[in-house]
Amino acid sequence: MKTKKRIKMRVSKKDYYCSSCNAKRKESLEMFDVCIGNVLFTLCDECIDELFRKTLKASCIVNGKLKSAEDMKIINNRKRMLKVKGELDVSVNDVLKEEIPEDD
Repeated sequence: MKTKKRIKMRVSKKDYYCSSCNAKRKESLEMFDVCIGNVLFTLCDECIDELFRKTLKASCIVNGKLKSAEDMKIINNRKRMLKVKGELDVSVNDVLKEEIPEDD
């Protein structure tokens, strides 16, 4: 049983303004609809790029942080919940084992 994703994104087909900078569709290369939870944002390509840079920075901060025992409990609980929900079907090691060619 898989759960619904909390964040969705698609290319916008409607003629909207960017929710962040108010750019019109004609002023941008592409417009995207981004749904976070129940809130829908329409963002232009420049604002999507800025969002990417900021989320990448946040991800690097979290991944570069020295993990405490409490942090490891959270990480392990998340992995356990994904496995129970069927979203974590295979590990990286399992994939790598399959990729190693056997000698004849």
